Amino acid sequence: MDPRVKLLILILFDVFVILKEILPLHLIVFSILVFSGFFTDRKRFFSFSKGFIPMMITIFIIGYVFISLEEAILLSLRFSELIIGSYIFFHFTDADEIAKALLGLKFPYNFVFIFTSAIRYVELVRVKFHEIKEAQQGRGIEIKLRNFHAILIPLIVGIFVLADELAEALESRGFTCKNRTFYEPLKWKFRDTVVSLSAVFLFFVLILLI
Repeated sequence: MDPRVKLLILILFDVFVILKEILPLHLIVFSILVFSGFFTDRKRFFSFSKGFIPMMITIFIIGYVFISLEEAILLSLRFSELIIGSYIFFHFTDADEIAKALLGLKFPYNFVFIFTSAIRYVELVRVKFHEIKEAQQGRGIEIKLRNFHAILIPLIVGIFVLADELAEALESRGFTCKNRTFYEPLKWKFRDTVVSLSAVFLFFVLILLI
């Protein structure tokens, strides 16, 4: 499937989640998304869930204290749907496909490169964080909040070194070249048209009828 179609579906889904305020509907959507998450990398999905559940609980508490119980549940569900939906999108769409989709939509190449590089290097920074943490623990340093600089400083230095190496690599490969060509340009197929029109049609049906 063309990555532009996936991006369109994600945008329509996000708009639908933001516009609709029906609690039972969001409960159904949330259940479907969580169920879909089990068909991705389960270990990674559970690890990902540990990160957004505290934020979900925080949003629920704030909504409950300042608004109402029903609105608190709705806000936390909306937040979770947007996060899990984006997770599923990025799981089935790699950075190269996202770059092609944005370039196909006529976004500037420099912007596309910065955006997709951020996606790629988030995982790399996470890996480096764990490597530094394990190395410091191997030296007998107990990692707590008061000595968190033992991880933070090496991580920041490593990020700057990585950024410098990336800049040199880009310059040596002619990143500023204007007449750029691509090895595998996107090709819009008939099924992409069918899926896109079906997604738009379903979106308007759900918006108008529910």
